[in-house]
Amino acid sequence: MTFSARYRALVYASLVASFLVVVWGGIVRVTGSGLGCPDWPLCHGQFLPSLDPATRIEWTHRFLAIVSGLTVAATVFWTLISSRADRRVLWLAVAVAVLYPLQAVLGAITVALELPPEWVTVH
Repeated sequence: MTFSARYRALVYASLVASFLVVVWGGIVRVTGSGLGCPDWPLCHGQFLPSLDPATRIEWTHRFLAIVSGLTVAATVFWTLISSRADRRVLWLAVAVAVLYPLQAVLGAITVALELPPEWVTVH
């Protein structure tokens, strides 16, 4: 199966965005900024919170996750409407459609429970 240049670009954008979320999540962990935004989905009850370092680091992680989620959702949608013939690609799209939101939910639970180590590890 051949894929258009635009589709491939979207797939690569999704990969890069997802990679950035993971790397930034490591930065959140190493800097101890996991409770820089102690509530979810807002941060200190606001969409754009204060600018202290821990809050900026955690908020940036959430922002990157949203941007990545949008690119992943676009990729999944495009895959579902254009790749009906290739079952492997469809299965990957369905897996991503389930697992990516699951990570967001795990992140919300992790913050709500105030970062218990087992939840941090699972997330």
